[in-house]
Amino acid sequence: MFVEDLSKVTSYLELAYGIGFLTGPAVGSALYSSFDYIAPFIFNGALILLILPFTLLSIHRTLKNLQLRKFENEEEEQSETRNATYGSLLSDIPILFMCLVNFIANVCIEFFEPILGLYLIELKMKPQAVGFMYLFRSVTVTLCSPIVGHLLPFFQNKYSFILLGSSLQILALILLGPVRFIGVVDKNIYLIAVGIVLNACSVSFVFIATYEIIVKRVAYLGFEMDMKTNALISSLNITPYFIGMTFGFLISGTFYANFGFSLSASILIPLPLIALILQIISLIRFKEELLTESNEMLPLNSSCGDTATTNAIDCGTHIPQESAYGSTH
Repeated sequence: MFVEDLSKVTSYLELAYGIGFLTGPAVGSALYSSFDYIAPFIFNGALILLILPFTLLSIHRTLKNLQLRKFENEEEEQSETRNATYGSLLSDIPILFMCLVNFIANVCIEFFEPILGLYLIELKMKPQAVGFMYLFRSVTVTLCSPIVGHLLPFFQNKYSFILLGSSLQILALILLGPVRFIGVVDKNIYLIAVGIVLNACSVSFVFIATYEIIVKRVAYLGFEMDMKTNALISSLNITPYFIGMTFGFLISGTFYANFGFSLSASILIPLPLIALILQIISLIRFKEELLTESNEMLPLNSSCGDTATTNAIDCGTHIPQESAYGSTH
């Protein structure tokens, strides 16, 4: 579903996540202070039960559309497709590199979540100002996601967004780390805020672009784009995201205790640099294939032979709005 708007849909999901992340603590605190400890849990459970019928209806409609599409294609000549597995997808170098880049990006942003407040308190910032810095960081991620999602369709080369995201992350870590040693950022809260914002924006560039690139890559490789394959793609995109978050949390306290804030940020700089190098290697090694993916959204299933979907009109073939991913709405 939403084949032509993958980046926009992904950005909306990120926007919803960000809004929930911002409002959740406030609502939970208000319920706890007004009632008791169990009130936030009851409220959360009630919300889940409220949206459950809408979720079931959405799933039913999606499955119905996919079954209809499958029935329509039963009498059509189909190109040979393969069933996707984790092993078959991860054995492809560009997809593997995408997962690693996603992992690195989230390690570098979530690394600062537990230690940023401690560092700002060391700089004699008031607790209210520390809370505002966290809020500012979260708002940046929330607002940046839909912007990136709407910009991405206008660019043919989606890899440029990932390269930009990794570059922004390197710049952010330089502002938070090495620059402080020469006295430029020392106790300069504004430049620290710039570094935090750039680091937060970089994740939006990487996460939203990697999903669409993986989808196109899987379709280009000739895998059957059914519900199972789309579930695998989603898990390949979201799993490195959360593993990176967890790993960033785990190492941040140890690094901060042994090296301090700025040196810890400096130690992280090679990670986004590695992500940048991986993407450059992928672009050089698979340049011809990746350019082909940018011009084709779906695998070649035209009855005219092995021709691109964009050339199907030359064969007199009508291209339906529905795709192997499901019906568009």
